Amino acid sequence: MKTSHSIAVVLAGAVAGFLFSRFGDVGAAPSSEAAVMHTTKARPTMAKEKAPPPRTLAGLVESMRKAGGLPEGVVDDVARLPSDTLRERLVSLAAVEVPGGTFLTPAEKWYAGLDALAEELFHREGEASILWAESTGDPDLTAALLRAAADDPSLVKKWMLKLALTWDPDRQEGWRVFRRVAEIATSRGSDSLLEAEALFPQSMPDLPAGYPADFDFAGYLAKTQSDKGRANAVKAWAVRDPHPVAALLVEKAKSGGFDVREGVASAAMEGVAMAGDDASVVKWLEGWTAELPEGTRKDLLSNLVRNETRQDLAVALVAGLSSPEDRMAVAASGLRFSWNEGMDAYVRALPDATERQGALGRWWQGLPAGMRASQRAKMEQTLDQLDLPPAEKGTLRAQMTGQ
Repeated sequence: MKTSHSIAVVLAGAVAGFLFSRFGDVGAAPSSEAAVMHTTKARPTMAKEKAPPPRTLAGLVESMRKAGGLPEGVVDDVARLPSDTLRERLVSLAAVEVPGGTFLTPAEKWYAGLDALAEELFHREGEASILWAESTGDPDLTAALLRAAADDPSLVKKWMLKLALTWDPDRQEGWRVFRRVAEIATSRGSDSLLEAEALFPQSMPDLPAGYPADFDFAGYLAKTQSDKGRANAVKAWAVRDPHPVAALLVEKAKSGGFDVREGVASAAMEGVAMAGDDASVVKWLEGWTAELPEGTRKDLLSNLVRNETRQDLAVALVAGLSSPEDRMAVAASGLRFSWNEGMDAYVRALPDATERQGALGRWWQGLPAGMRASQRAKMEQTLDQLDLPPAEKGTLRAQMTGQ
């Protein structure tokens, strides 16, 4: 069981002490085992702040904020450590228990330190460093070495298959390894990402990695079998250039290849909104959906809003679309995913009683029978809150009949 201390004390000692100390063996020459280098790919280069390594935890945090990662001086110091010292410090740092969290929380500072040491050891020793990490019995340590090996997805797969028999599936080590594989593969282009997806078809992370400026979105989307990867790429492409994305959606909606209703059109819509505003999304959506056959258009708009869709964007579409049919279709899809709250926003966005009745009727007819009782109760509460004529409320309630 890992030791739990005061986080400030532990991290100051573990991170600042293990990585950034100027004493003892930090400046020593590499050991003889480091002189025998295995054949390896060049380490990815990233722009880093050129400054003396920080000597305190506060200095580390500030340097990481400026550099977007570990500053160059810190990595240079790690590169001068003998391999035996790298292993000693990896074992000690991996034994520290830290809370989870986001960037620059104690957990992220811990992972940054662990990864800096692991990357250096893997660069020197290759797969032998993973064998050593496994021998320690610490899954955090083994995962750190696998993240360091992430530019070789085949090697990672070999080890993940082996470790799957003993690793707790609820732990985060595996997710972080796959995340690193995806990041490196994406940075190398669409072909590398496709290769990684083929090796790990069920394990690529939900969150998108950073796409390089020359990423071939069209080539990737033509070949990927990953629903998550497809939605992520479409969203990122739409941020950069919504016009080819619109052309792709028209083509796929007409001919197939992948179902644009299953989150792809929604992801693209979110990307357009990120690059512009909600009004630009309305114009973009009306432009390309006008090229679709009427039945296809209606079906797509009726499935446009998803769980992950930002509600204020969906409501802006309901209010901004020019066609009553389109407004009712999008409002019905929005109501379908308003499980806990927010139903009133869609009802309010519709301009008249006819459209409110039409949208609510479509929503009700699309609900699975097993959900109707709970959703009727929520809609009843919503209608109670709305300032609508009693007769209209009665008409709307009358549509929610049947089990």
